[in-house]
Amino acid sequence: MASVEATTGAAGGAPVRRLTFILCGVLAAHLAIQGLLLAAGTRWKHTVLHESVDGLVLGRGGVWIDSWGPMSFAEELARGSTTPLYAELFWRQRIKFIYPATSLPVITVARTVVSDDFVAMERALRRVSLVMVLMTALATAWILLHATPAGTGTGTGTGTGAGAGAGTGAGAGAGARGWAHSAAQVALVCALTGLFYPVVKAYTLGQLQSWINALFAVALACWLGGRRATAGALLGVICLWKPQYGLLLGWGALRRQWRFVSALAAVVVAGLLLSLTLYGPEDHRGYLGVLSHLGRHGEAYIPNQSLNGLLQRLWRNGDALRWWPDRYPPYRAAIFGLTSALALLGLGAALWLPRRSARAGGVADLGLFVVTLTVVSPIAWEHHHGVLLPLYAWLLARAGSERWLGRATWPVLGGSFAAAASYLWLARRVVWPLGPLLQSLLLGAALVVALLLALALRRAPVMAAGSAHRAAPALRVGDTPRSG
Repeated sequence: MASVEATTGAAGGAPVRRLTFILCGVLAAHLAIQGLLLAAGTRWKHTVLHESVDGLVLGRGGVWIDSWGPMSFAEELARGSTTPLYAELFWRQRIKFIYPATSLPVITVARTVVSDDFVAMERALRRVSLVMVLMTALATAWILLHATPAGTGTGTGTGTGAGAGAGTGAGAGAGARGWAHSAAQVALVCALTGLFYPVVKAYTLGQLQSWINALFAVALACWLGGRRATAGALLGVICLWKPQYGLLLGWGALRRQWRFVSALAAVVVAGLLLSLTLYGPEDHRGYLGVLSHLGRHGEAYIPNQSLNGLLQRLWRNGDALRWWPDRYPPYRAAIFGLTSALALLGLGAALWLPRRSARAGGVADLGLFVVTLTVVSPIAWEHHHGVLLPLYAWLLARAGSERWLGRATWPVLGGSFAAAASYLWLARRVVWPLGPLLQSLLLGAALVVALLLALALRRAPVMAAGSAHRAAPALRVGDTPRSG
């Protein structure tokens, strides 16, 4: 097990106070950015403040059924019709229902537990989504508190052996920091969560993504706490809703995280069997054609904050300023080829580069793969980037003791958060080609990838086959995973 020395008193208090002040500064800067956007001519409804105040707090002005409407229609069709689900919904009616059939048990359970009436069901799902936003905030706060090196601002705490990833020393930091600072930091993280555009947008749209954001935040907290099987089970649930997360099986196997892999696979198999029992095999086979179509066409609409979306807009392939509910951009071989090449390159780098470093299988490694997976997906809407929030908390906690980009660490981290947390509506009106390049969420995610890759590789030499972790430099709490 890891042994971590927590230094209390003045030596341990200074970094804790500094972290509280930094969080206050981040909140103040974020609000100042919103004020500048309003002063520059941005309308209230085009700011994150509108999403937070009107949508999250007052419960008005949102869409609310972006996921629940199509999912309810699809679930009803899957249960009550012999017509294949995607042949009818996606290909004939041209409704952009792009979830797999394994996502539909959510609606089946809601109909059974709540009501078959859609209005009543939607209200219940909205309340659950609000709880999910709160869960995201609390899990993110937990990560911040437990990822901070205990009692030191210079990173003197060390963890050796398989247990260092359990966060044992970080827990001592809560006592060292004092309950006043802990409460203040939790409150500040909750406030920042309520102002983090991708998280709030998922809620006001009525998106299943708000559940995905919450489950990922909790999974990352479990990973930091050494609970690999629990993290795998939570990410397995996400795989049932977003099949591309199934690539985490390969990541886990390459990192030899067998408890994680087995738990994730067990949940996926169980969910698939349940879905097959409820809806039949044809509705599952039909989804493969949908995935192929999405990969070949992508989306040009600006909220698609993926590399594919950026390429579509740079090529002027499709309408970037208007949402078309029944069509996708024309197929362009160059865009498809470049998107595929960048996806293979990005995922290959995220899998391969950290694989033999001393930090392989740590939080930075897992976060790097998930963010890369999001960015290289053909479609990654703004709210899909809600997975960035808990990673920002972890990066902020580590940046005080590990400036892995030197003096550039804080500017890059701050700039990334400012880009990802805000809604830069005015960028949509900027003349081509600057407009497509000013995509705030994609820029923020790209900077997070750079930060996580730098951290995953920093002071992590490639070790010869058979060498033990004792040959690697001593690592801090949360860096080294438990085996299995």
